[in-house]
Amino acid sequence: MSASVSFLPRQQQLLADEEQQRQRQARQQLRQRQRQRQNSYGPLEVQTESELTNAVDEQASELKVSVDEWCNMWDAYAKDPSSVMDWQNAYMNFMFDLEDASHDGGIDVTEFTLVCSSYGVDKKECEDAFSKMAQGQSDVTREQFAALWKEYFAAEDANAPGNFIFGKTSF
Repeated sequence: MSASVSFLPRQQQLLADEEQQRQRQARQQLRQRQRQRQNSYGPLEVQTESELTNAVDEQASELKVSVDEWCNMWDAYAKDPSSVMDWQNAYMNFMFDLEDASHDGGIDVTEFTLVCSSYGVDKKECEDAFSKMAQGQSDVTREQFAALWKEYFAAEDANAPGNFIFGKTSF
């Protein structure tokens, strides 16, 4: 009896170690994909910084964007999503590509949870957020994500599906 009792904690530790190893590998794979995508978006970053500074910074000579300028820019987008800047679309596409780890054209709950939990959001909360965002579907396409993205910035309804695109269910 005592042999099985001492075996149980060791078995639990081995399982915990295996789970930690799987999570570590998943994080490494995610970081590798992020680096690959970041490299593929390299020229975009320069364009984005320049466009952001010129479009948002009221005093472009500062080469800084204040919190007020940043909020005003997103507020203008929320009021009129057709006024989207190129870099905002690029950012939305980057986020979709980041989450679509399998490159199959859709984000599923596993991909979504892996990315959002890497930002520190609880795994269960990520899964709940995906369920609300996907509205019963097994994945979210780029076109659906684009509509959810706009909804995130423009919706007045706190329960709108777009409000869950970053994995959080409460704010």
